[in-house]
Amino acid sequence: GNLLVPTSVEELNEVEVGMHLYSRSKMAQVLFAQEIAARLGSDSRIFVNAAHPGAVDTSIWDKLSNLVGTGTFGRTIIALVDRLRVQSMWTAEDGAITQLFLAMAKDRISRDSITGRYYHPQAVDMAGKMPKLANDVVLQKRFFDFTDDIIDASPATH
Repeated sequence: GNLLVPTSVEELNEVEVGMHLYSRSKMAQVLFAQEIAARLGSDSRIFVNAAHPGAVDTSIWDKLSNLVGTGTFGRTIIALVDRLRVQSMWTAEDGAITQLFLAMAKDRISRDSITGRYYHPQAVDMAGKMPKLANDVVLQKRFFDFTDDIIDASPATH
């Protein structure tokens, strides 16, 4: 298997915690967007991209104690994150800029054929800056096919 995205039921059911799950979800978005863009082809008028909102000050951070605990170490981490929330994290409104750009900049996206890409906070195109694994076309296809198989097996699709 691979370390970041599941391509089998066994990998999907591996128990994981913490930021690894979040990293896995981001890589899955990138692979999925690239594979859909490739399947649609360069003549398509449908544009598929992935986005990362960045470190945004939302209520998700209120649940940090579930991950780090409430002992001395946990309280230290929570205090550090609380400080970062105030001093350096995006507001929810600023964190939405990337998604709004991808949803609303249809003229530029169409003109520049922006598809199959990954955007980081404040609408920064990460082309050429992604880990090598993100450009693995075999993994893109395997992950897409695995996801498609799960959806096909779902009772909701029958």
